[in-house]
Amino acid sequence: MAWVSFFEKWADPNIVQAFIGLYSHYEENEIWDALENTMNVFRNIAIDVSELLNIKYPYEADEFATNLVESFYSENEMARKGTT
Repeated sequence: MAWVSFFEKWADPNIVQAFIGLYSHYEENEIWDALENTMNVFRNIAIDVSELLNIKYPYEADEFATNLVESFYSENEMARKGTT
């Protein structure tokens, strides 16, 4: 893919490496992992951008969204194990 080499040229090496974990196959656990990785990469980039632009990062909203996704994951795990 041509965009990959372009992306690797201008993006921070840590971001390029993080992108590997953003995709999954069709296994449920991989989808949850990819979602968590995506949220972490987005958070890190958004914090960097907010610092560069000198604006306040919405940590409370971030925490709320993270907790919401974690609660969905926990509910899903309990349902899969039959321990609702």
